[in-house]
Amino acid sequence: MKLDRENLQRRLQSCFFNSSTVDEVVEFILALEPHWRQFVFDWVLSVSRTQAEIAYQFASRAGLALQAIGREGCENWLQSALDVYFERGLQPAIESLKNLDQFIAAQRKRSRGLEFSRVRGVLQHFLNGLDGRRLRLESADEVLTDSETLQLPAVIDHSSLEAQNFACFKATACLLYTSPSPRDERRYLVCRLLLE
Repeated sequence: MKLDRENLQRRLQSCFFNSSTVDEVVEFILALEPHWRQFVFDWVLSVSRTQAEIAYQFASRAGLALQAIGREGCENWLQSALDVYFERGLQPAIESLKNLDQFIAAQRKRSRGLEFSRVRGVLQHFLNGLDGRRLRLESADEVLTDSETLQLPAVIDHSSLEAQNFACFKATACLLYTSPSPRDERRYLVCRLLLE
C-alpha cells in the first residue's frame, strides 16, 4: 500500500475516535522520512487495537525516537510503554511515552552497564551460600531490603568493565544482606546504601 494522505486516512479511520485525531496521526506519519513511515504506520495500526491514545502518543513522538535511538530502540520504547499500560494503566503509560529523554538515558545506561536480569541467578546462589536461606531478589529504583527481599538497581554502570559492575552488585547485595530489617528497632538501623 502506498502511504499517501488518502490511504493513511482511509486505513486509520477505524483506529481513532474522531477525524481530527486521524488527521494529526496522518501528519505525524507523513512528516517522517519515507523509510520510517511504514514502520510507524504498522505500529500505530497494531497498538491502536489495544489502546488508541497510546498509538497517538507513539505517532506524535516516533520521529524523535527514531532519530535518537533507531528502529530497535523505538520498538523497545513502545514495548516498555505497553508493559507499563498492562501493569499500571493508561496515564502511567502515556507518561512513559512522554518521557522519551528518560528512556534514552536509561537505554544508554543499560548499554554501558550490567543489567540486574543478567546477574540475578548468580547473585541468588551467592546469597544462598552465605546463610542457606533463600532471599528474594528484585530490581527496583531504590536500593533497600526488608530482610526477606533485596531490592537492587536495574543497572549498575559504575565502570566500563563488566567484572567491576558485577563486583558492585555483589557488594550491594552483601550490604543489604547484613542490613537489619526496617522492622527492627530504630537504634539498630545501621546500613542503607545509596548509589550515586
